[in-house]
Amino acid sequence: MTGSLAKGRTASRELTPLGRSRTTTQTDVKRARVAPALAAAGWDRVTIGATVALVSVGLVVLYSASSVFAARAYGDAEHFLALQTCWIAVGLVGLVAAAQLDGRLLRRIAGVALVASVVLCALVLVPGIGHLAGGARRWLVIGGMSFQPSELAKLAVVLLLAAVLAAREGRPPAERPSLLVPVLVAQVPVALILAEPDLGSALVIELILAVMVFAAGLRLRVLALAALAALPVFYHLLV
Repeated sequence: MTGSLAKGRTASRELTPLGRSRTTTQTDVKRARVAPALAAAGWDRVTIGATVALVSVGLVVLYSASSVFAARAYGDAEHFLALQTCWIAVGLVGLVAAAQLDGRLLRRIAGVALVASVVLCALVLVPGIGHLAGGARRWLVIGGMSFQPSELAKLAVVLLLAAVLAAREGRPPAERPSLLVPVLVAQVPVALILAEPDLGSALVIELILAVMVFAAGLRLRVLALAALAALPVFYHLLV
């Protein structure tokens, strides 16, 4: 028993850059293997870490906001927490499946996804098709399940702009596709979403666009001018 414990805690001594000795355990070895394994599988550590952090914070916020109501309505304070955890599991399966897709396939379907999102966002506004709740038409009911086309629009905009940014990579400035065209095209679903009305989703899409084009090298001054130009529209919607 003692021998097995000693074996499980096998450690070696090594010198740090300051010349001090440090114990290297099996845990350190495992951690050293994680990064190359993620890289070999095509996983980005920053993206995975951000996803885990956001999901964790979301669960904490959800539980703190819904536990009292869930206890009164369902007799279980963790009712919504358990439900959300199930959806997280479904999303995890989707994440792993999407990570296996070829990037070239995603480029080809970017335009199709955007057109589909525009059509669905337009259908939401049609009386009798879009589900009206709280004075807004934001949902389509399919097979007894509600679906927000604005969620598809967010993904479609990301795919479209990512395809354009990938096409710009490695090309001389004179041969790069313009960023203006996809940004203007993305305003079509944004306008339909604002008509629902759903100001939050519209702002999220605009923020995604701003971050992506800024990361691609667009000057902050141009983004600030675009934000100022759009400010009267959002002000009119708020008041």
